Amino acid sequence: MAKHTITFNPATDDPIEKYNELINKSNKRILIFNKESGAFVSTVITDTVTTLNSTHYKWKVEYFDDKVYEWSGDYDTGKLVKIEDQPTVISEAMVDTQIGAIVTESYPWFSQCNIMMQLLKKLVEENAIAGDEVDEFNQMFDFIEGRREQNRKYKTAYTEDPSFVLMTRRDEWAQLAKQNAGGVSEIVGPSRSVLPHEDMSNDVDVDGQHY
Repeated sequence: MAKHTITFNPATDDPIEKYNELINKSNKRILIFNKESGAFVSTVITDTVTTLNSTHYKWKVEYFDDKVYEWSGDYDTGKLVKIEDQPTVISEAMVDTQIGAIVTESYPWFSQCNIMMQLLKKLVEENAIAGDEVDEFNQMFDFIEGRREQNRKYKTAYTEDPSFVLMTRRDEWAQLAKQNAGGVSEIVGPSRSVLPHEDMSNDVDVDGQHY
């Protein structure tokens, strides 16, 4: 194993980062492949191969700038190619996840359930459908509506009691916007604590809005 001398200031420098900088300067890369199939697995940056798993993997030692080049292909037929010349790989699962996020942002699962429940309630009543399943559905529907009504009473009580200050969702959004003004949101990241889809009661809010 090669030995390296690292010069760093312990008060300001991270020795691991300094070590990585030293290794990166050599452009030495270890390309890891599945030993049985030859499929490319990953690139690692190290100064030795003695600690690598030779039971399940095999490797190639190459020298290249991984900001410019990448490995394309398997152990036998692969080669280094310029990153800028390669098409962007898109994961179908990632596309599905993105669309799923858009759907659930507008229609979270509890909103979907509530919409279907309202429709089923109407169908049951207009078609005079009866049976154990209908009874169980009505029981669930009435329970949820009862809890919503109870929640509205809580909000009314908090609003009317001078010992409390009930902040509406719009109040919280306005306060958060002020706190994150001037680019602060880019540092702390977006807050999802008061977004409408997190209201699992999916009911009209105090100010009469249904966000």
